[in-house]
Amino acid sequence: MELTAPTGSMPDFMPSRSLEEVRAILLDVAGTLYSSPEFDALIEDQANIALATSRGCSVDDAKELLRSQRAENKERFGDPTKVRALEDLGVPREAFQDAAAELDPSSFLVDAPPVGPVLLALRSRGIKVGVLSNFREILVRKVFSCLDIDWDQIDASVCVEDGLPIKPDPAPFLALCERLGVVPGQAMFVGDSLSKDLTPAKRLGMTTVWIETSESDGDPSVVDYRAASIDALLDLLSS
Repeated sequence: MELTAPTGSMPDFMPSRSLEEVRAILLDVAGTLYSSPEFDALIEDQANIALATSRGCSVDDAKELLRSQRAENKERFGDPTKVRALEDLGVPREAFQDAAAELDPSSFLVDAPPVGPVLLALRSRGIKVGVLSNFREILVRKVFSCLDIDWDQIDASVCVEDGLPIKPDPAPFLALCERLGVVPGQAMFVGDSLSKDLTPAKRLGMTTVWIETSESDGDPSVVDYRAASIDALLDLLSS
């Protein structure tokens, strides 16, 4: 599995630690543990419907309004999340997150590679594994079931039920590190979003791995390693 390390300096960010210091791996879910543009689009639809219902407008108009607000938030705050944009447009996050939690990912992930064996292999090496998601836990558990992951194959999680600000705010990253019993410098964050996942992780001093399942949405200088899929972590930690 190909995995490369970018070269060059990374000013404005804390330096990376040696891989030998990695004691825990923090994982994003969507786009990281699986790749399904179709399921991602269905989740996006729930945000558009929630906004259309709140505003009394068409779904198409809501889609454009949400796109514009997300672009503005990314430019002003570095936060392109649907939740932040919806809240700025007067829609409570629960309206979207509750609807998304009702979705069934099974038909979209039927051919997705199993991830459970990868997590077991990581933990067999003494590495703790945590999950950080902007989803509700019930949806994360549904995704886990599709990917052959048992909930007890992770050591800790932070989902929206924890009541913390969501990514890219640093609070959930720090909370997950605390639950795993590590400091950020001992953690590796693995995600598909440069802006939501890897930028805050890098600012906290974590080693970062970019799963390249989606287009770049931020500054590539925050990337320590690039991988096509999650199983490349085993090769990385063996190098």
